[in-house]
Amino acid sequence: MNIGDVVVHKNEGLVKLIRVDTITRDGVETPYYVFVPFYSKKENDTIMLPNTALPLRTRTLMSIDSANKIIESIRNFNLANWDDNNKTRKQALDLILNNGNSNEISKMIYLIKRKEKELKGTKKTISKFDGDALNRAEKILFSELAYILNVNVDEIEKFYSSSIVI
Repeated sequence: MNIGDVVVHKNEGLVKLIRVDTITRDGVETPYYVFVPFYSKKENDTIMLPNTALPLRTRTLMSIDSANKIIESIRNFNLANWDDNNKTRKQALDLILNNGNSNEISKMIYLIKRKEKELKGTKKTISKFDGDALNRAEKILFSELAYILNVNVDEIEKFYSSSIVI
């Protein structure tokens, strides 16, 4: 990995490598990769990862073909029904986010947004966990799609929202 490389962090979305530091603990030197999130609103926001954590916490960017396929597939999702069991739904959403598969994250975003749309106008809302999972998923996927397709993140958000059919 080289300074300036852009990768996807499993929690932060797009991050850019700004430097590599060496930290010595108990006489052992370990390279730490220092990243800055692309869309962070916090000044001096950095993420430090030891070289051993890179494959666990980051992945390479998808190709433009993969990004286009994700966008094209949104309107053709054949999704399962909403799982009303909070515990099993939370486990499923956690698994999707931790695996980092862009296609599954895209389906998850669509499913939660569809549920939000169904509940609009009622006194019910999605759970806090569903909302947090949605925010994290959007941060991860939308930043990557916007970067790959060279559009604003807001355009990706609007496209997803307009594509939802109940």
